[in-house]
Amino acid sequence: MSSSPAAESEGLDAGYVILIVFAIIVFIVSIFLYNLIIIVHQAEGVIIERLGKFHKVLEPGLHCLTCCDKPAAFRWTRTYINSNKKVVDDRVDVMRIDQRESLFNFPPWQVFTRDTVNLTVNMLMYYRIFSVKKAVYGVDDLHASISNVAQAEIKVIFGSMTFTEALTSQDEVNRKAMDKLNKDFREWGVYCTRLEILNISPPTDITSRLRQQMLAERDRRAKFVIAEGNKAAVRLRSEGTKIVKFQMGVAEQEAKRKRSEGQATATVKLAQAESRALHTVQRALAEDGCTQTDYKVSQRYLEMMRSAVAIVQKKTIYLPYAARDLMGSVVGNIPNVFGRGASGGDSEGIRQRSNVGATKSNAQKQSSSGGSKKFDALD
Repeated sequence: MSSSPAAESEGLDAGYVILIVFAIIVFIVSIFLYNLIIIVHQAEGVIIERLGKFHKVLEPGLHCLTCCDKPAAFRWTRTYINSNKKVVDDRVDVMRIDQRESLFNFPPWQVFTRDTVNLTVNMLMYYRIFSVKKAVYGVDDLHASISNVAQAEIKVIFGSMTFTEALTSQDEVNRKAMDKLNKDFREWGVYCTRLEILNISPPTDITSRLRQQMLAERDRRAKFVIAEGNKAAVRLRSEGTKIVKFQMGVAEQEAKRKRSEGQATATVKLAQAESRALHTVQRALAEDGCTQTDYKVSQRYLEMMRSAVAIVQKKTIYLPYAARDLMGSVVGNIPNVFGRGASGGDSEGIRQRSNVGATKSNAQKQSSSGGSKKFDALD
């Protein structure tokens, strides 16, 4: 009975030893698996070196390494946007190389244009590593190399442009820089997908001059627009005046034509009336056996007597004896017609033709009494 406790203690010691050995074995196996088994995620690349020499690039998936294999690590600059919405660069030692499109933030640097204007340029570059082996073994410090080469190329591009071209040709700068950088980065396994210029800051004096130039340009454009408006208004007014004058000229021409046609018609009518009047007078003279000369002489004689009576008033007018021959047959026969010895038939016909514009009844009433009294003095 005394041997049983010793046996039990020996059994417990053996169990502890076995448990410790098992734990050691598990620990060694865990360390072995941790160092020899690696999982590569999607869009990642891991370089494996065997005895210090490049062996292979691990693709995404589960991989088992040997004791002679070792993942290669290199220093890398990780660029990201923090919680304060600022672009931050961190220097890290990485073993897994990200093959996704990444952001590279260039610090602001100074460049000179062709016309010696100093500009502060801030740029961002989006790139992607397409060859992990070239990115690790092709250059010592990929981040510094990309930064230095990109800055040098941007300086060359801006140096070939004037200040105005640099401000207005950002797309051209991006295109030229991308073409040149992709040629330089091809040996390093890097491809530039996009290049963006965030800001171009000229000096303060240049900025003030640009502001003055902008104000002057806007003033010039405003004056040009006003001048163009005035020019268009003058042109429209002149066209309107031209149309008004043309229409007035057409109306005046039409009015003159109408007036000339009316005057021509009136002249024709007057001429026709005068012709008919002369024809009537001529026919009356022919019926009385009187010539036109006697008619005109008698007409002038009557006008002379009317004016003489108005001027001389109560005085006596004596005519020479030979004036009878000058009076003509009409005036010379007036005493015989209208005087004391006037005959009825002749006086009736002459009195009817002498009263122009009177009615036929008035001429008949005045033929017997008024005519003899009016021309008594002429007997």
